[in-house]
Amino acid sequence: MSLPPPDRISGYHIVAEIGHGGMATVYLATQNSLHREVALKLLSPQLAADPDASERFLREGRIAAHLENRHIVGIHDVGIHDGQPYLAMEYLSGGSVAVQGALDPQMALTIVREIALALDHAHRHGV
Repeated sequence: MSLPPPDRISGYHIVAEIGHGGMATVYLATQNSLHREVALKLLSPQLAADPDASERFLREGRIAAHLENRHIVGIHDVGIHDGQPYLAMEYLSGGSVAVQGALDPQMALTIVREIALALDHAHRHGV
């Protein structure tokens, strides 16, 4: 069970939780300045308390922001609000592949191909 969302992250209105993992929770949010939906990824409070983990999280966001590719989610913003590191990312509706159940082989191959293209792009850019 994830923690409740913070009261606010400056510049964003949190709408709902859309994903949770061991390192972070992702919320559907509205970026106030541009009135657009974003996926707002917040580092877990336990990791946010660790300066090295916080810096690594933000560094990965900054690196990903420079990888412009249709197979890589765009990063709109990175920051820290009241000690809470966050990434504001492109919001893609449709949910997670992980929760869609078994995929037919053609769809699975398509997804694997797109992941490989994203990894190739990142590798060609030194990531």
